[in-house]
Amino acid sequence: MPGAVTGTLYDAGYATPRRLFAVVVALSLATTVVVGCSSGKKDSGGPLPDATTLVKQATDKTKTVKSAHLVLTVNGKIPGLSMKTLTGDLTTNPTAAKGNVKLTLGGSDVDADFVVFEGSCTPPSHPISGATSVRPPTSTIPRRS
Repeated sequence: MPGAVTGTLYDAGYATPRRLFAVVVALSLATTVVVGCSSGKKDSGGPLPDATTLVKQATDKTKTVKSAHLVLTVNGKIPGLSMKTLTGDLTTNPTAAKGNVKLTLGGSDVDADFVVFEGSCTPPSHPISGATSVRPPTSTIPRRS
């Protein structure tokens, strides 16, 4: 038939039950987040948890972590800490990390990428020479008495 319309309801771009369900779920989640994060009366009373117990619980939970993305930013100055930012991905099996660090070294700001695999720190290849170097972890360097 000339001029006959062929196709299905899906071709017309109408909201199908599956799409409608997805929209309802998304709106419900958004509402939950907004309500859960809204500022309300905060309970300022009550004692703080015991620090020793809290650290032990955190240690036990951290031991079960297989991988993590870490973003650390230092605002201000902390004596003995020259790092400004650290961003990276960590894994426990194998023990590895890859990321970027911004720190102050010898009075100059340094921006460096790093790769650590099973205790060896391997910087990415030099952008001009292509050379790489592998440094052993400091715990394996013998100390002089």
